[in-house]
Amino acid sequence: MKKKLLFLNHTLQIGGAEKILVNLLKYIDKSKYDITVMTIVNGGIFIEDVEKIDLEKKDNIPVICSVGRLVYEKGVDILLKIHKKLIDNGVPNILWIIGEGIERASLEKYISDNNLQNTVKLRGYQSNPYKYVAKSDLFVCSSRTEGLSGARIEAALLCKPVVTTDTAGIVEIFGNSTENALITKNDLDSLYEGLYKILTNKDLYQKYSDNIANMENKFSIEKTISAIEDSIDDLLKK
Repeated sequence: MKKKLLFLNHTLQIGGAEKILVNLLKYIDKSKYDITVMTIVNGGIFIEDVEKIDLEKKDNIPVICSVGRLVYEKGVDILLKIHKKLIDNGVPNILWIIGEGIERASLEKYISDNNLQNTVKLRGYQSNPYKYVAKSDLFVCSSRTEGLSGARIEAALLCKPVVTTDTAGIVEIFGNSTENALITKNDLDSLYEGLYKILTNKDLYQKYSDNIANMENKFSIEKTISAIEDSIDDLLKK
């Protein structure tokens, strides 16, 4: 009697996990095992959980939000330098950084040394970062390295234009098209150029706003549940 093996294959793949699963299946003795692969579609985040509160915003100055640990890999130091360069070049903006980590002291020193206290807010760890993303105008991911970024998915759910460095998980979230997010090379100058363009070009900002809004249903809980039910129905028919 064959033993049964069940593999759960998540469609939001991390670091080529789908290829790993395909290769693994090649080495399993099919004469000994009945193999079933169940595909779970996306993550299914409840967009209804977003807390709606008022947060301080100033004089229609655009608010950029970033969510992540204050560590080297997340590139928050790069983001602060870009923020300062934008202001120096006449592009006003407010930067909200959500997260905590070992680089807080050095980041605070940079903010103080460059007189950015009025335009940068280190808001620390938040159990519900959605409320900040929801009230911002633009989401940025400055990571040097990244796995599957839950923060970028959250921004897409909240229909916020996304400017992001090109790291792992981009295709899984935004697809092969660069129309859904402004994706830059992974360096300071490229990310600066991306943010400069979207902050100074209203038509470009609107384009990414509209396109990201069209992606919302990709992550809706209703679609996720429906896809899982379809997978179960397919298994029961076999």
